[in-house]
Amino acid sequence: MQEYTWRLALTGYIQAFRISTDHPEIRRTFLVMAGLHITLVAALVWINPFNAVAIFIIPMLISFVMTCRHTYDHHAGCSEEDEYAASNNIMHRWYNILTGNLGYHTAHHLRPGLHWSKLPGFHARIADKIPAANYRGPGLPMSLLPAGPKQT
Repeated sequence: MQEYTWRLALTGYIQAFRISTDHPEIRRTFLVMAGLHITLVAALVWINPFNAVAIFIIPMLISFVMTCRHTYDHHAGCSEEDEYAASNNIMHRWYNILTGNLGYHTAHHLRPGLHWSKLPGFHARIADKIPAANYRGPGLPMSLLPAGPKQT
C-alpha cells in the first residue's frame, strides 16, 4: 500500500500525460489547467514565498498524496472484468462530505466528468448493479466519525 501510494504520487501525472496521447482534447484541457495552476502558484510564491508554501503548496501536496492513498482502497482486489465491480464504494456520510463524494467511486468511474455533487444521485440509479462485496467502510480516522443515515 505504501509503495503503491508513493509510486502513484511520483509517476501519476507522467503516466496520465503519456496515456493522454490517445485523447488530444483531454490532454489539451490538462495542459491548460496545469499551466494555469502553475502560473497562479508561482505568482503566489513571488508575492509571499513563506505563506504560499505554508498555505497552498504543503496542503496541496498532502491532499494529493492522501488521494493517491485512497485510490488503493478504492481499487485493491477489484475485478477489471465488470465495470460495476471495478472499484469499491464507501457510503459513510462523513467520508463523503470530507472527500467530495469520493466514496461513490463506481459512479465516478462510469461518469468521470459528472460533478461531484451529482454522484450520489447517479449512484442510486446503479446501486443494484454493484456487488455487495464492493462496499466498504472508511479507514481511520473517518471510521471514528458517526456514519449517519444509510446512504445509497
